[in-house]
Amino acid sequence: MSEWVDSKDILKLKSIRILPKILADLYRRRSPKSNAKDVENEKPIQLSIQDKSSRCNFSFLKPFVLLMTICDTYVTLLYSPKVYNNNHLSSSSSRWIWGGLDRGYISNVDINWGDILQITAKLTGKKEFQEVGLLNFNNNELDHWEQLIPNVTHVVLELEYAAKNVTWESLYPEWIDEEEETEVLVCPSLPSLRSPGIRLNLIAVKLPHANGGNWSRDVARLHLQLAVARLTTSFKGNYPLYVPFVTNFFPIPNLFTCRELVGHEGNVFGRKTPPSTRIL
Repeated sequence: MSEWVDSKDILKLKSIRILPKILADLYRRRSPKSNAKDVENEKPIQLSIQDKSSRCNFSFLKPFVLLMTICDTYVTLLYSPKVYNNNHLSSSSSRWIWGGLDRGYISNVDINWGDILQITAKLTGKKEFQEVGLLNFNNNELDHWEQLIPNVTHVVLELEYAAKNVTWESLYPEWIDEEEETEVLVCPSLPSLRSPGIRLNLIAVKLPHANGGNWSRDVARLHLQLAVARLTTSFKGNYPLYVPFVTNFFPIPNLFTCRELVGHEGNVFGRKTPPSTRIL
């Protein structure tokens, strides 16, 4: 039975055969010139037919080796993390803005962009917006935001999901062993938003709601609101910060009070957070 040999193996064998000859040739070219006597005494190099054929084959394979190197470099750059993530954001409208998908954070709330336009107009008249932060919107919605408020910096805020073992019962247990007789109390942590590196004056967030469940005890919904509240307190300065929520249910009132509510259109709640109240 004949054994099948891969073309790559043939190329490796030929490369191994010609490698010593290439190194020897490079050494002769780079070595300092010898004196005339040594040159006269030096014997001419005898090339066998096999050596000539190997060199011919190598010359013939040079373009293919170069092409393979270029293709390998291109693929490496194309699928590097930074470039891949940018392409991923711009090309897929059905996926979300973070790496691993957690369906608890996905919001299927239909957005009425006319309502958002009215709310943003009530907030500042669209004149003070310079940097806009966007949280939990999919790619199509991100494009709509860029069209709705053009000529400003749009920042997609990054937030890590809560751990799978974080439940509402673990955050708000019905009974707490204050004396720690049975176990040591450990409070679950919820990741914070990564700092955008610039000052934002508008942060828009789209909240999920548990279909068929208790939306008021939804961990993902709580996490998103806590993350936004923490981020608003991190910005210092005497300027107001605007936070429009897209949600079918009222945001948590003890995080964003009713007196901060500027406007309400459909499922869009616009809030204005003065500098004096940005304390968490």
